[in-house]
Amino acid sequence: MDQLLRSERSPIIKRSIVIDGHKTSMSLENEFWDALREIANREKTNLAKLVGRIDHERTNINLSSTIRVFVLNYFRSRDTSPVITPMNGSKRSLRAYGTSPILVLPEPNPFQTDK
Repeated sequence: MDQLLRSERSPIIKRSIVIDGHKTSMSLENEFWDALREIANREKTNLAKLVGRIDHERTNINLSSTIRVFVLNYFRSRDTSPVITPMNGSKRSLRAYGTSPILVLPEPNPFQTDK
């Protein structure tokens, strides 16, 4: 399994982005760049504005880590795949990316405005 994970790892890609008029660089795996663009499209915004909103809400971790957590939480909050209970009793969900279960802990979407 470790060999499978190593062979499928995505390289980290460094890109520049302008946030509130300031140019900054971020290093993310290509899958996270793709996910950010998808979220921006879903939220009807552009990538720079989305990253700016994420940046304004972060506390003490670096921007790249904050974005990874945001992307994970964004898609987990929309998870509709069936939840299974493995023998150890923890709640896990099977995802489209193979059959590897990941822990599902729904989080509220900080950009949801249906209040």
